[in-house]
Amino acid sequence: MQFFFILLLSGIALIQGQESLDPYDGPDFQSLVRKSDPLSVKESLKAFKVPAGFHMELVASSPDIGQPMNLAFVDHADWFCAFYF
Repeated sequence: MQFFFILLLSGIALIQGQESLDPYDGPDFQSLVRKSDPLSVKESLKAFKVPAGFHMELVASSPDIGQPMNLAFVDHADWFCAFYF
């Protein structure tokens, strides 16, 4: 039992001494942020690679959808979008 307790305390001490391993937590965060402007609809559609026999088309965009949070496709090509303004 003593061995387990010592091992537990050693693990806690090691964890507290380490810096965060989260790449988004630190001064280099801005280097991870995209520095280019958003693509236009036509440029966005060209950027996708789809298998032969499939195609992509725009079904909704701003201002119809302000800030999408979730998008779900269900049977028979129905889709649902949760968003807020």
